Amino acid sequence: MRVLQIPPGEVFVDIGSGKGRVLIMASAFGPKKIIGVDYAPELCDIARRNLVSRGRRDSTIATIIHCCDAAEYGFEEGETVIYMFNPFDTVVLDKMLQRLAASLRRAPRKAWLIYHFPRWNTMIESQGMFQRLGYYVFEGCEFMVYTHNPD
Repeated sequence: MRVLQIPPGEVFVDIGSGKGRVLIMASAFGPKKIIGVDYAPELCDIARRNLVSRGRRDSTIATIIHCCDAAEYGFEEGETVIYMFNPFDTVVLDKMLQRLAASLRRAPRKAWLIYHFPRWNTMIESQGMFQRLGYYVFEGCEFMVYTHNPD
């Protein structure tokens, strides 16, 4: 997040948020809101508890955990930083990307897509909605970062 220099006040969405670790980390960078999306109810419950017990640095940041299928998640206007750790197969990824693209067409805005362990990066690139900003390796972890500019 430091390398990308994403401005504070953005809305951070973690697709496949699991126990909430990335949400806790993201809260340190001054987002307006953090949103977790995960299919497993037990992981959503753990994420909610972790966000309270491990404490976000700023408890005024709005936090929402959606327990739902990523393929069905309805991206809202204003959601601008999307993170995912290769959370699912190409079928779900394709549906999720279609919903994200529809949201960006409905409400044009600058957006970032951060893809940890980018196994299906060609699917993102072939969609044409995002341009690759960079490839990063941090502490042995691979990330591809994309951006969408509405111009």
